[in-house]
Amino acid sequence: MRILVASIVALVGTSWATVASASSGGSSMGVSPLMIVRVRDASTIYLVGSVKCRRALCLRLLRTDNVGAAFTVVTLPPVAAVKGSATGSLNRLVFANVDDGYALLGNDQATTLYVTTNGARSWHKEEIAPGVSVYSFAATANALYVVTVRCPGANQNCVDYRIDRSSLAAAHWTSTSIPHSSFYPGGFVGAIAAYGNDVWVSEQLAGPAYVYFSSNGARTFTHFVEPLLGSVSGCDLTAMSPTSLWAQCPTGMMVSFFHSSDGGRRWTSVSPEPMSGTGGGYFDPVSAGLAYIDYGIAPHNFYRLGTNLSTADHVGELKCHDVLFAFTDALNGLAMCSQDFETWTLERTVNGGVGWKIVLPDLLKLRSN
Repeated sequence: MRILVASIVALVGTSWATVASASSGGSSMGVSPLMIVRVRDASTIYLVGSVKCRRALCLRLLRTDNVGAAFTVVTLPPVAAVKGSATGSLNRLVFANVDDGYALLGNDQATTLYVTTNGARSWHKEEIAPGVSVYSFAATANALYVVTVRCPGANQNCVDYRIDRSSLAAAHWTSTSIPHSSFYPGGFVGAIAAYGNDVWVSEQLAGPAYVYFSSNGARTFTHFVEPLLGSVSGCDLTAMSPTSLWAQCPTGMMVSFFHSSDGGRRWTSVSPEPMSGTGGGYFDPVSAGLAYIDYGIAPHNFYRLGTNLSTADHVGELKCHDVLFAFTDALNGLAMCSQDFETWTLERTVNGGVGWKIVLPDLLKLRSN
């Protein structure tokens, strides 16, 4: 999960990360990577990258089904150039499976939804509700769950936080308020998590931290008081099963990580030490009992969290000042690596992060699909 962005999504259907302000050029690759999107429970990773051209923005969407051994060129929805954003108006990508995907477009807030049902060969536009922005987005095998807000103006607080749900078609949405929750003013909500019909969201109030839980598709909720999940803005949750959840909790300048094996009722600290929120690190839950942490600008920075959650195993080192990665299983993953916080290369591991090799997806050699 991205460390620097407070509203990053902790997705059940997808592991998502993006470089919002990186340079779109300067890479030795034909395609300079900007966003990496894993399809959970699949061997597929989508990669958004830029290519040099005479226009203000030239993006490409690539798909790999073998962790970078080969890539296929697919299609992006209509993305506009935005000053200061390497990915333009493309805010995030979410895939429920290898075929059903969702592109959220907008500048500071994602307000426009595009849907693909054929693995990004084509896209069509849908609407969740008039005038709402998407705060966080979770996709399961058969449903979508979105936290939406209304932001009346650039200098005004967003209000009316709600959970909207739909089938994977994203054509018809129903909306639910979350009982007991303040959700601004007075509270900060983390990214939503979902697995099947189970839905979780964390909120940080002025005092205690809460986890709200629904077992019926966000129609009704109960809540747990969770002192360990104290944060400045609510913890981002990722659900790997009905019982296994990971939490990423910003606590000011640092970030802490937790795991629950009982559906969010009790939590255990899993990181050997807090991570600097501005140190270029990254956290990627892979499965119910496995996650990887990179501590960014530090020696011996790459760790594996296994089923024995009392310890973290040092795996190796990714020599990056800033890094984003996505693992399809315990051994295979792709990482976006930057040495200068502006230009990025793509690296591949097939041994669980012990070793990494640069991948060069030359645009001229890619096949279209």
